[in-house]
Amino acid sequence: LDNRHRFHDFMEDITEGRPMSKMFGLAFEPNMVVVVVKDPDCIKHFLKDNFDGYTKPHQGDNLQLDMVKKWIGDGIFLLQHGPGAQDGGRAWHMQRKISSNIFSRDNFRKNMRNVFVDRGHRMCALLNKRLDKEVDMQQMFFCYTMDSITRIFFGEESDTMSGRACEYGEAFDTAQRAVMDYMRKAEKDLYLMTYLPWPLGAPGLTGLASRLHAKASKDYRTFERACSTLDKKSEEIIRTCRADPNISKRSDLLALFIRAEEREKFTSKYLRDMILNFMIAGRDTTACLLSWAFFELATRPEIQHQLIAEIDGRLPG
Repeated sequence: LDNRHRFHDFMEDITEGRPMSKMFGLAFEPNMVVVVVKDPDCIKHFLKDNFDGYTKPHQGDNLQLDMVKKWIGDGIFLLQHGPGAQDGGRAWHMQRKISSNIFSRDNFRKNMRNVFVDRGHRMCALLNKRLDKEVDMQQMFFCYTMDSITRIFFGEESDTMSGRACEYGEAFDTAQRAVMDYMRKAEKDLYLMTYLPWPLGAPGLTGLASRLHAKASKDYRTFERACSTLDKKSEEIIRTCRADPNISKRSDLLALFIRAEEREKFTSKYLRDMILNFMIAGRDTTACLLSWAFFELATRPEIQHQLIAEIDGRLPG
């Protein structure tokens, strides 16, 4: 807990030089076991070779995932997969199979690359206007990926890089920030509440005590309002996509799922959850990668010079 403000650095410190580490739980949850894996072969074992052997916890077994589920619902990141899943992993495989169409090499070349390049030109144009001003590049990268992903995933245009409001994007960020703030402050209390007698205590976040605790929290109320906005905006986006007479020509992720409704009937909630899960996958990870890459380049000029020389050599002019 003393290192919660530098959690990732703390994990790196205590596992340095170890391919795999096992840490036993916090003082208020002694049965928790955390496995930190760094060895590439072990990671390959978990994510590829024996992927079906490891799945997500059942609802009620993990407070963090239960809280995240209130935000992003039953999407690919929280659906169980493999033989241990209640449906045998069918729902997970369906999302994986349909979404793989948008991540094909052909679609990347024809659509995704064009979007990223177009948004990249937009970012460079905006930065050129601010040469004499400080710019929060991490925030810029998060706006860049938001503007790119909204077009790639559901065919919507946004320009948050220039400061234009995007209700969906603002609600997404608010929900993410609020749920993290709430869990950081309340995690210990919520764990202890699960041990109270029923109906005060219950697995996960279903007990009366945990529900009253959430309702009394300003962070949680902010989280609920943001989720309500995401529900409303998602419904609008889905309704517009379904009514689009040119949907057969669209290549965004949402259109692919809606066209698949000829075989599978998807509810609006299903599509809303799917969108949010892929927003996290495509937006936050890319923005963080760009932020760290440019941080390393800014603090290591010798690498920056090598990169510039390579770019100039491969792309003359």
